[in-house]
Amino acid sequence: MDHRSLHAPVDFNKSVAEMTPEEKLRYDHQMMHEKHKGHEAMHSEMVLVLFITLIVAQIALVQWKTKHYRSYSQKIPV
Repeated sequence: MDHRSLHAPVDFNKSVAEMTPEEKLRYDHQMMHEKHKGHEAMHSEMVLVLFITLIVAQIALVQWKTKHYRSYSQKIPV
């Protein structure tokens, strides 16, 4: 069974006991997609927060280096 056949429609008029093993696999796969709907959006939000945090941290380090060079050079090994 290739991955494209997992996305074939499932007949929900049958009970799980009446389904063939392939239909059960497709049913479980479809239920997994329903359960994780919207999960991709959460991942993209997490990546966006990561990038914003990295940018703000870089700006803070540059500001620290320009305004307080002595303490910066003591804490950050060059």
